[in-house]
Amino acid sequence: MSEKKVPKGINYADGTLEVISNDKALKIILSSVKVIHEGKKVEFYRSTYFVKEDGGWQRTLESASYQTSDEFIDAISKSGEFSQAVSDIRQQEKPFVKTWK
Repeated sequence: MSEKKVPKGINYADGTLEVISNDKALKIILSSVKVIHEGKKVEFYRSTYFVKEDGGWQRTLESASYQTSDEFIDAISKSGEFSQAVSDIRQQEKPFVKTWK
């Protein structure tokens, strides 16, 4: 039997992204934050980092902010540590095309 591939990059319906490093030691969750600043609605993205310890995920104190989710994907794609997650996310972003037979 072949082992089912578990994606290392997940794009949830609410826009949240979850990525796991190739070595499965680091996880980052990117979520949308909406605030009102000087009377205007502003949206940005905040990342939360987790490390694998004792069989579970432990949240770190580190975080970063991004203007767009694409900016985040571009940043993690440069490191190479998240190549599989980036590939999974990009695959999920492809438009759904139905073929009729």
